[in-house]
Amino acid sequence: MRQSRKLWGIFSLSILFIVLYCIFVPRKDGVGYKYYTYGIFAILYPAILLFSVCNIRLQELTKQEWITAIVLGISGALVAPNWAGVLSGVCTMPAYLYCVCQNRMCGRNTKIVKEHTKEYVLDDLKIILIGLVIYVVVLWFELLVQGKLQQGIIIGVWGFRSALGAGVSEEIIFRWFLLTFLRQMNRGNEIDDVLYYVMVLIPFSLLHVIDAVVSQGVNAVVFGSLISVLIQGLPLAILVRKRDVFTAMWLHCIFDFIK
Repeated sequence: MRQSRKLWGIFSLSILFIVLYCIFVPRKDGVGYKYYTYGIFAILYPAILLFSVCNIRLQELTKQEWITAIVLGISGALVAPNWAGVLSGVCTMPAYLYCVCQNRMCGRNTKIVKEHTKEYVLDDLKIILIGLVIYVVVLWFELLVQGKLQQGIIIGVWGFRSALGAGVSEEIIFRWFLLTFLRQMNRGNEIDDVLYYVMVLIPFSLLHVIDAVVSQGVNAVVFGSLISVLIQGLPLAILVRKRDVFTAMWLHCIFDFIK
């Protein structure tokens, strides 16, 4: 009971921090894309990075786990062609290694793809990729008719880059890391389903509407966007807990690319 109250306290503090940030952050006109969201990431990511580094057991890590961390870090950095992307990639690496070390210590799965689900993931991925290819071909044919094919290809390539970065970094940092952290705070024990889904969905969803709240205030459009992110994030949160992280990653990536 005491551990549960501690975790709910962490959740309350995270919500309070986001609310206070939205209230007191200085407004600026004509700011860049996701200016305020990147601002809060500049506070959050270094804290996650520092915590992860302090909890990594270097002597227990294998060569394969180091290679996986580097690949995930590079992929996570693709989310944005600026300092936020670099910070995302740098944070993804130790967050992954922390999850590996902590889950190994608790006797849990340390791989982003479970062995017994790998063949099913690949089969699902083939089906989704076929659908994605059909979608892209139809879209580019429409752009060709409109005389905008070159522009469409450029947008598609940059869109996939951003979607891949978001799928990797956000599923590692905001779901697997958070799930592992909550378990550690609960002394290695499994946490309640309600607590997990509240913790991984609500704060992360709020981060997606920070710029709109700061610039527009709370209105029907912002509230609708928040509900949309919550609905989209639920199946990903379920996959991370019930299946594996890799499945959530590629589904997140494909969804963002199509969107």
